Amino acid sequence: VLAFLAARGGKCERQLDLLERVRASRGARGVQVAAVAIRGDREKLRRDIVGRGWRFPVGYDRDGLVATVYGVSVCPTITFAYPGGIVMRTTIGLLGEPALRARVGALVAGSRARGWRPPAR
Repeated sequence: VLAFLAARGGKCERQLDLLERVRASRGARGVQVAAVAIRGDREKLRRDIVGRGWRFPVGYDRDGLVATVYGVSVCPTITFAYPGGIVMRTTIGLLGEPALRARVGALVAGSRARGWRPPAR
């Protein structure tokens, strides 16, 4: 799961809060999550990562080039991809927790159908 956030987007930060909650749940065991912050204040981003408890990697797109390459124009944008990088779906805009859980559940189910198994505990 790869999420893009704009540093000035309150919806983006809320989306990552929900993504962290879903990531940490039993239903998402083994699902890899990362985010890319687009521009903004890098020190504020660091404080947000720690203060909000995001435990997934967050990259920093200093000039917005990565977002441009991926065609990100709205925050939040989340891409759900099967192992090997095959995109299942990309969502644009804030997903509530039930919708986010459903998308991650569909990703897990589809990944299992393709032979993926979550790591042993």
